[in-house]
Amino acid sequence: MQMDGVNGITQCPIAPGDYFQYKFNVTQYGSSWYHSHYSVQYADGAVGPMTIHGPSSDEWDETINPPLIMTDWGHNSAFEAVATHQLLNRDILLNGRGNVTRYNNSITNETTIQDPYSITFERPRIGQAVKKYLLSIINTSFETTFVFSIDNHNLTVISADFVPILPYKASSILVGIGQRYNVIVEANPVVGYNGSSPLPDDWNFWIRTQESDCFRQKPGSDGYEKTGILRYNNSIQTMPSSQIWSDIPTNCSDEDYSNLHPILEWDVPKIPANGNSKYHKTGEEFSISLNGPPNPPYPYPLARWTLGPDEPFSPIRVNYLSPTFLRLNDSNWDSLERIVPENYSDKSWVRTSALFYMTVAYKCFTRYFS
Repeated sequence: MQMDGVNGITQCPIAPGDYFQYKFNVTQYGSSWYHSHYSVQYADGAVGPMTIHGPSSDEWDETINPPLIMTDWGHNSAFEAVATHQLLNRDILLNGRGNVTRYNNSITNETTIQDPYSITFERPRIGQAVKKYLLSIINTSFETTFVFSIDNHNLTVISADFVPILPYKASSILVGIGQRYNVIVEANPVVGYNGSSPLPDDWNFWIRTQESDCFRQKPGSDGYEKTGILRYNNSIQTMPSSQIWSDIPTNCSDEDYSNLHPILEWDVPKIPANGNSKYHKTGEEFSISLNGPPNPPYPYPLARWTLGPDEPFSPIRVNYLSPTFLRLNDSNWDSLERIVPENYSDKSWVRTSALFYMTVAYKCFTRYFS
C-alpha cells in the first residue's frame, strides 16, 4: 500500500526532475497499468501498461506486445475539461493513435493523421495448427466504458484484472475504466451467424472500441469505433472492409458474472477484523454527492465524499511534506485531516489503513477542485 503513490497520503509528490523507485512484493500476476495519482493528470496521458507474468488458464502461442490500451481523448487538457464541462474534439485512441475526423465527421483536420494502430497474425496454413495469440486489453479512459471486439474473430477470455479465470468465449467484452482482460484470439477468422460478417478478400479486419451506454453523452459518427486493424499480410495496407459482428451489446452491463469463475476460489474476509464499526459495515453509510457548492468560487461540479450522512462536508487537508502513511502512530490529528479512529490491534493496522486510504485518497483526488 505504501507504494500506491498518493501524494500526501502514502508518499511525497515526485518533484519535477526527481524520481521515486517503487519496491513491492508481487503477490498476483496479469495485466495492469500505472498512472499518475495527481488530480486528473492521468487523463492527459501520464499512464502506461504493466505486465506481471505468471501461469495461464489456457494455452496460447504468441503474445501481442505491447498491450492494447483504449482511452478517450480530448484536444484540451483534462484539467480544463473538468473545469469547463467540455472535452474538446473528442476522440478514441488505441495505443496512442486515433482519428478525430472519424469520431466526428464534421471536423476538418489540418495535421497528419497516422493510420490506425495495427497488429499482425500469421495466416493459417494447410497441415499446420492454427496459431493462438494472447492480447491484453486495458481501459485507461477518463469517462468511457468500452466494448472491445475484432471483426470475424472470437475472443477466449482467460483472466479478469489480476484473476485467472476458467476460459469462456465471446464475440466482445465490456471493459470498464481501469479494468483489464486477457484474451486469446485464434488466427482463424470465421463468418458471422447466417452469413453475416463475411470474410473480406484482403484479410484485413477492424479492431473496434465502441462506447458503451454507461457514460455516453453524444455518440460518435458512423464508424467512430474503428480504432485498430488486424492484418494477416503487412504488404496489403488497405483499410479493412470487414463488417461488425451483428450481436455485440453496448448496454451498460459488466461481463456476465456467471462466466467469471476464478481458477482458485478466493476467501474474502469480513471487515472489520474485530468488533463492530460505525463506518465499516456494508458501505451504506458512505455517501457521494456530485453536486458542487451552489455559490462561487466553485463554478464547476465537485465530487464530494463524506463518512456519514450526519457529517457536514469538509474537504481534507493534505500536507505534502508529511505523508499520512508515515504518521499512523500519531494520536493528535488535525480535524482537517479527517481521520477516523478505530480500535484495531497493531496486527491489523493494514486493514485500517487500507480503508482509510480508500476514503482519503479520493478526497485527495478531489481536493484540487474544492
